[in-house]
Amino acid sequence: MYLRQLTPILLVFGGSMLFLITLSGEFDRSGFAENPQLLRIEAETPLTPSAAATDEMWMPEEQDQPLPDGEFPSRLMLPGLVFNNATKISTVYPEEFETGITITVVKSLSAKVEEHVKQIFNDEYGECKFHATLPAMVKRDGGVELIIRIWLSQYEKMSTRYKLAGKNLTNMVYEWRNTWQENYLYSLQMDEDYNPLKTGSIMGLPTTTNAAFTYKSDGPMDPRLFSVGNSTYLSFHTWLVDPTFNNQISGRLHLYDMDRHIKKKLTLNTKLLRTEINWIPLDIDGELYYTYSLDPLRVMKCDRETAACKFIYKQEGSAANPFVYTSDHLRGGTPWVLYKYPYYISVGHNVLVTTSPRLDYSLYNSNILVLSVKPWRLVYASSNIFYNQTWIRRLPIIRNQTILTGFFYPSGLIKRSDDVLDVSGHVNDAAGYIVRVRGIRQLMEKVISRDQENVAQLSPAVRTAQQYIMQSGRNWFPKWKFRGDIIAGTVEKPY
Repeated sequence: MYLRQLTPILLVFGGSMLFLITLSGEFDRSGFAENPQLLRIEAETPLTPSAAATDEMWMPEEQDQPLPDGEFPSRLMLPGLVFNNATKISTVYPEEFETGITITVVKSLSAKVEEHVKQIFNDEYGECKFHATLPAMVKRDGGVELIIRIWLSQYEKMSTRYKLAGKNLTNMVYEWRNTWQENYLYSLQMDEDYNPLKTGSIMGLPTTTNAAFTYKSDGPMDPRLFSVGNSTYLSFHTWLVDPTFNNQISGRLHLYDMDRHIKKKLTLNTKLLRTEINWIPLDIDGELYYTYSLDPLRVMKCDRETAACKFIYKQEGSAANPFVYTSDHLRGGTPWVLYKYPYYISVGHNVLVTTSPRLDYSLYNSNILVLSVKPWRLVYASSNIFYNQTWIRRLPIIRNQTILTGFFYPSGLIKRSDDVLDVSGHVNDAAGYIVRVRGIRQLMEKVISRDQENVAQLSPAVRTAQQYIMQSGRNWFPKWKFRGDIIAGTVEKPY
């Protein structure tokens, strides 16, 4: 049987669905204890997707086939939409179609890495909280290379505690006996079945230390691994004082050559925002490109030697639609991987910002995306992917001061075959995993077939895809209200 995702989904109401949730016990509530506001929200409003139409959630099949590998299986019918110039902003999409996919967890990455990292730090006072999270991965030298973010989360948790108490953030550093850079990157080589080939190590990438700033968050973050031609690159984000941004602290992306061990800050021939993240790389005929944003679609081409980038495509209407955090829901995730030219596939993420049940909390979800590079178009986006909730809810939400619900955040992608994708990412900022998605061949056949019916090969109006993603979240949480909702009139002006 397939779990039907077209209607809101939950594995806690009624019959066999309750059985799925109770396999691994109760939801870890440790994060809730740290943030009493979440306890109040949960008491008033469910923090899990609605299960209003349980009779439509299961799609009968002739026989349930056992999943070939992995744990925490999900079998679901994933809705999605191919965009063209006839696609309209709406609350319903009659042209939406479903594809059956299966998802299993094939590798848990964090426990052994965190144990190793603890032996590297001289933390005699036990002040560090280590999270091996956001794993990036790429095929390399006959195996798989992973770069994992090591996040020492105590600074962010302490700043939240200070803010709630109305205390001066600059005094936080005096509560520690030792202060540490908050982020590091950990390198690990594995074979194609994700067995370690040798002991991993912390990479020695020099980055700035922001001890003088109340928003510390220093060190390398958000790694993405990818290949261009015969070379392998690492892209990551860090905070630094930027001369192109009035000498103020800014979030900037860097390009690191994994073969020559050279790091350069990525630059762009336009005025940058204070925080620049989620540029997603792709290799086209040995040249490096990034998608800067997805709707409106903006594409950059970058010189690998200088890391200088320039826009080579901007969707019509993009000039009047600059990035707005609360309205640009759909964002980059994994690097783009060539599926069948000119179509590239990725697993992106989206963020919806609430106004109710509480103000300015975030909901994170992920989506399968398809891009055409000739001509440039965002061709397809799936609705939110519903992962096995036993898996998602067994881990605490680390940033529960800003995030309401559990989530999987994608960061790495390997195409194992035309039908199978392996996706690396983290759950709830707490731990890294690799999941296997099957059923991609049928999905892509439908996407390509429907897209080729679009003879004009034109995109819809700007933010049509953003509203489709918004509607996916609204379907799951029909009583909630969000910023950046075109239909509800909650889109905010750029700032």
